[in-house]
Amino acid sequence: MEDLSIQMETVRTYAPRWNFHMYRMQQLEKEIEEIQAEIIEQEARLAEKDVLKKESSPQVDGGRWEELPDSYQAISNTKFAEVLRRECMVVIKTSYFSQCLKERQAFKDRSNIPAEFKYSGEEAFANWEKYGNMFLVVLSYSWLSKKHPDPDLFHLRRLVPLLEEVQALFRSAYAGLPEIGIIIDYCSLWQNLSEEEGSDSRSAEQIEEFLAGLKCINTPYAHQDVTAIKLTCTPLGEVRTYELRGWTFFESRVIDGKGTGAIPRTNNWVIKAFPRDIDPGTLNVIVVDNDSLSGSGELKQLRVGMLCRNRSAPCSPNIFCEQLDAMQVHADQTGVRLFTSGKDQPFVREKYEQTYKKFLQTQVWDVSGLNVGIEYLKKLPDVLAQFLNLQELGLASNNVDDDGATSIAEIVAHSKTITNINLYSNKMGDDGAAALAKALEVNASITNISLNENQI
Repeated sequence: MEDLSIQMETVRTYAPRWNFHMYRMQQLEKEIEEIQAEIIEQEARLAEKDVLKKESSPQVDGGRWEELPDSYQAISNTKFAEVLRRECMVVIKTSYFSQCLKERQAFKDRSNIPAEFKYSGEEAFANWEKYGNMFLVVLSYSWLSKKHPDPDLFHLRRLVPLLEEVQALFRSAYAGLPEIGIIIDYCSLWQNLSEEEGSDSRSAEQIEEFLAGLKCINTPYAHQDVTAIKLTCTPLGEVRTYELRGWTFFESRVIDGKGTGAIPRTNNWVIKAFPRDIDPGTLNVIVVDNDSLSGSGELKQLRVGMLCRNRSAPCSPNIFCEQLDAMQVHADQTGVRLFTSGKDQPFVREKYEQTYKKFLQTQVWDVSGLNVGIEYLKKLPDVLAQFLNLQELGLASNNVDDDGATSIAEIVAHSKTITNINLYSNKMGDDGAAALAKALEVNASITNISLNENQI
């Protein structure tokens, strides 16, 4: 009886605990069932989304691919947006290049870059659509060997500190900006790694994606809402410098023709600076040349605004072809190839003309604070006269004097679309103001012109 009493007491003592554990087990089972149900629902939604995406979007294999426009001003519903979404061209996170430099290793091709350093197609597109040129960056540079563009880290040593500076600057305009995404051909497009001539290491699907990406390869260089970085430096002894290569010449001139980024302005994002705030959309062309380097070959000036001042004026297709002809003469005289393939030059000429026509849709041309110089201003009237949709011209804080004002007066006299010109804080005197006043007599479109802080 005593043993039975002890057993009963034990049951009474532990029964509540058993009941609790049983209750908790039932709760956990219920939670697991709910989670499983949610997973099934999420998978169904994703599957439905994928189906809708396939039905509503042009297919890489041709389907309705050509129906989408190739725009340098719009983002949504364009060929390039589709290329990003479908990961025909993958966007690499800045931290990947920082890690490569830290480990003193050359960056890898797309297939060998860890997944955590790649944005998914949907992430890349969503970030680009939201943050514009503050998120998406494309590089123009010279390949320094046949198999790898930067085997000795020449470009990487300059690129990484610059990207970190650009990211910090853009985050000062919007603290919630995600990690900057980079487009660089070797990392973003599927590469043929085969050592055997005539063979290809890529799958049929990868080749298809490569070709789809290649069709839009010039778009990020030209698009106003993508920041383009020109790395024009090459190692000492390199015969085919950035300026003497046909493809980098093409990329460089395309970059020069892009308009001002629109997304930062739409969101009222500005970089606080003295004497005036900076629109991040005006910093979408960054040039690193030999003058940007110290004696040791490192970047001596990391202020992004200073590097943006190296921007050249856009050029018309006729000027582009004249310059290309001169480069070909030089190549023939020196024995340095302009293009690696004879078919490239006629293709590049035609491609530049097509690209330039799309530039003519630009609505805002703002180089305020970039100190572009008198030669830039002299070349601007002939080009902007063809920009029949241009509505705003920004040249504030550019040391524009009376000679510069004369060039601007040419633009004013011939434009039928510009409504706003910003010439705040320049060095214009009475002669420059008189030239502008005369031009305004024949202009019917301009409603606002800012001349404050000049020498009038």
